[in-house]
Amino acid sequence: MSELERAIAVEVDLLRSGTSSDYAAYAAPIPGEPLWRWRGMSGSISQRTALLAVRPGRGIAGAVIKTGRTIVLGRHRNEADLRKEDALLLETERLVAAAAVPVNVSGVTQGLLLIASREPRDYDADDMMRLNAAAEALAAMSGSHSPIK
Repeated sequence: MSELERAIAVEVDLLRSGTSSDYAAYAAPIPGEPLWRWRGMSGSISQRTALLAVRPGRGIAGAVIKTGRTIVLGRHRNEADLRKEDALLLETERLVAAAAVPVNVSGVTQGLLLIASREPRDYDADDMMRLNAAAEALAAMSGSHSPIK
């Protein structure tokens, strides 16, 4: 594990505990491919999650990549569609609530950060502030290194 990967894992773990979430993860693009993969997961109950692809435009994670905007699953007008497209992630990890933000480096989405819960909940303003701060910290880390492979 590289120094950057260790730093990302620590940031993701701190975010999970700081938001009282059950799961947190960072996704990054696979160089030369249109797919992204989950990295730096914390609170995962399945090793299968690391194998799941994130497709831009599909599900909550893909919508964040495509739009470059924050998405909170319980507040999105297309929640049912997002849940359906993220069924593998949500079912594998038994997640029912989630929020995700882009990790932007020089205005370009280079990653995404997701927090989630296995119990129904509404992520509040403090949780979203922590999620955005963690995304900014990851952007600063990622901006000074090449993307994670």
